[in-house]
Amino acid sequence: MPTIGAVLAEKSICSSRSLAGDDRGAAINQHFPFGLAAGVGGYFCQQLTGDSGSRARLGYFMGRVAAIGPLVAYTFTVDKQSVSLSGRQFHEFDTQNRVRGDAIFASLPFPL
Repeated sequence: MPTIGAVLAEKSICSSRSLAGDDRGAAINQHFPFGLAAGVGGYFCQQLTGDSGSRARLGYFMGRVAAIGPLVAYTFTVDKQSVSLSGRQFHEFDTQNRVRGDAIFASLPFPL
């Protein structure tokens, strides 16, 4: 049975601390009984205020980007502790006033 999740980011992925941004992200994953999960996810980011200050040498730009890509995770046990290894790759498109590229994330969270 697939699980669906949506995230409203607390901290903007498309702007610095001095700029306001609106982020939306979503994912759908299929969880398998042997600890593997695979799916697809993406995000959209729209900068709500233009660049300003001494570092805004090129003007009052407002950036925008959308991205989509695969997600994979594996959960296993080490010394009776559950550990999850996950990876995500997002291909950015619909980019305006920012650098376009691919974002790759990996995480290995575990309780201490």
